[in-house]
Amino acid sequence: MENPSTGLARFLPLSLQGKLAWWLAVLFLLYQFNIQTTYSVINPHVQHTLALSLSQVTLAASAYNWVYAVCQTMSGSFLDKYGTRRTLLLPIALVVAGVFCYARADSFIELLAAQVLLAVGASVSFVSAGFIGGVWFGQKKYGLLFGYVQALAGLSSALSITFIKQAVEQAGWRSVLLLAGCAGLILYLLFLMLFRDPPPHYSDFSSGGSGKLLDDLLQIVTRHRDILLLGLWGGIAFGSQLALGVVWVPKIAAWQGQDTATGGYAVAALWLGLGVGALFWDRLGYHRAQKKGIISLGFAVMIVSLALMLLPLGQGQYWLIVLSFVFGFGNGVHMLAFSCAADKVPSSILGSASALINAAFFIIGGVLISLPSLLVEYTGTGMQTALFSLVLALGLAQCLVLTVDAATRPPSTPGPTTSAR
Repeated sequence: MENPSTGLARFLPLSLQGKLAWWLAVLFLLYQFNIQTTYSVINPHVQHTLALSLSQVTLAASAYNWVYAVCQTMSGSFLDKYGTRRTLLLPIALVVAGVFCYARADSFIELLAAQVLLAVGASVSFVSAGFIGGVWFGQKKYGLLFGYVQALAGLSSALSITFIKQAVEQAGWRSVLLLAGCAGLILYLLFLMLFRDPPPHYSDFSSGGSGKLLDDLLQIVTRHRDILLLGLWGGIAFGSQLALGVVWVPKIAAWQGQDTATGGYAVAALWLGLGVGALFWDRLGYHRAQKKGIISLGFAVMIVSLALMLLPLGQGQYWLIVLSFVFGFGNGVHMLAFSCAADKVPSSILGSASALINAAFFIIGGVLISLPSLLVEYTGTGMQTALFSLVLALGLAQCLVLTVDAATRPPSTPGPTTSAR
């Protein structure tokens, strides 16, 4: 791990250094998460400007998720071996570069290239935010801080999406992305000056994994196979959220005869629900050894709310907004996958295990984003019927949760000897 004295933060008390490091990592996560959310607002404008088909619009979103997922599998091992500062500096620069390329894109190929840059850089953001919570505050808070991170990401997207929509209408999508790129440069400078890793053995969290991708993944696959199941049901849950939030909720609003403003409010409600739900379900399940019942309840909320959203009940614009919030709230239960992982694997490979789970989230998310449009384009299925494929996927995940051991907490280990509270 890098010398922890790096950065101006070394002049602060250790308790403040830990909080500053965590908040800087969270800011990076919120930055890239809001860039991704922006795609749900600007994709109609991008589609018109670049003359793209619906399949190309969804493919660009899916490509981001697939590249993100592939790179995600390596990020955990880098964190385990090199620490967060050395791992994060290049990815932040890549995200900022991707934003500027995004703003300058004039063709589908250039849009894909920008999405690849964004995905490579963003792939470490989520896992590193949770990882930093572990190395500074101890393994007992690892899963809990993941819930806080997702809650902040959801709330941030919900609050920013209306502002982004208004900015795009007034200044154009390219200008908004250029401004976002400038904000990213400021974030990079703050991270360079203020971020640091903790001193060795600061908490009970061991980041001393092999740092070798194949070794860590082999250990997970052979000794901790439940991690793959956590990634599967969690990926279907979060993938459905991505599919709705990035592409499909605005199109559902249009299909139901609602205006674009309603679609924007519904997307905001979806992410707001996720933020509130991630915090609620994470706190509810944090101290429970067996989380199966809680996870099943969350899936039931998602299935019912999405089915009601797709049925032609004619309840008006507020019905879609309320159901979007309810779906997002239920979707927050997917955060328990990380708490389950913290219960099952040693901290030395927890970064790799979390990266593998989050990679599964985005691989499945990429599939679920494109699935409805492929059904519409190649089978002639109507949009309503095609979107019910997401309901079916959630039902399959619900069955998986009911048939596997969601999590069983091992004998408790001593808490951290030092805490940055």
